[in-house]
Amino acid sequence: MKRTSKTLLTIVAAIAAPALFAACDDGDDTASTSTPTAASAGLTPLPPTLPPGTASPSVTPADGAPATIELTAEPQALVCDGVQPSRVSARVLDVDGLPVADGTEVRFSVVTLGTADPIDSTTVDGLAATSVVALGSGVGVVVNVTAGTVEQGIRIDCQ
Repeated sequence: MKRTSKTLLTIVAAIAAPALFAACDDGDDTASTSTPTAASAGLTPLPPTLPPGTASPSVTPADGAPATIELTAEPQALVCDGVQPSRVSARVLDVDGLPVADGTEVRFSVVTLGTADPIDSTTVDGLAATSVVALGSGVGVVVNVTAGTVEQGIRIDCQ
């Protein structure tokens, strides 16, 4: 069953709220100046931020699931005239460094002025690709690519 981040946040809040309240309530009904911590509430602190393109440690990829994305753009820089395309290729690998199964869903999202076609793709031999066209000169285009729980970005520069 696929859950959204909002759903997971709601579940975590519902579970953590009673523990946090209990950690704050010393039972004497007087004002307290101490600030509760995750540890005092019996919660595990969040892990440090990971580099882009890797899966979150809280979500361990299953065998064969996407764990890393390697991106290339050809050309890396182009005339951003709304016509000339750059081919963005995503090599999606599992936790063992092997290509993911054919048919793994990959989403390409253009962050700045530009288009990607197709936006949604699937892998063949671990590879998926799209054609990106930049619409604004001098700005460049950032393309975010998502496969499973992994996200990676690449910038295509304007000449």
